[in-house]
Amino acid sequence: MKKSYLEANPDVAKGFSNAINKGLDYVHSHSASEIAEVITSYFPDVSKNDLTKIIERYISIDSWFDNTYIAEKDFNHIQEIIDNAGELSKQAPYNKLVDTTYAPR
Repeated sequence: MKKSYLEANPDVAKGFSNAINKGLDYVHSHSASEIAEVITSYFPDVSKNDLTKIIERYISIDSWFDNTYIAEKDFNHIQEIIDNAGELSKQAPYNKLVDTTYAPR
């Protein structure tokens, strides 16, 4: 979200953060197979078996945060994962992209 939108719509921003936290709580408390079962309809061209493997890979590289609070070291960790995949042309500045105002700590 743009900074101007966050400032003008704090309730929406907080609600969005809370919704993402619920999703993170779910992925941290369910198996890869259970997660795949829930999201399979969003990926009609991917088999449940392949989704499960993809989710297992995300889990194995610790790519999901515990909640929406993103510490700078964690932000850099995700950039490292993206860079290692060959998908990041340059590092993004933490202080320009991350706003933890509505994130639990």
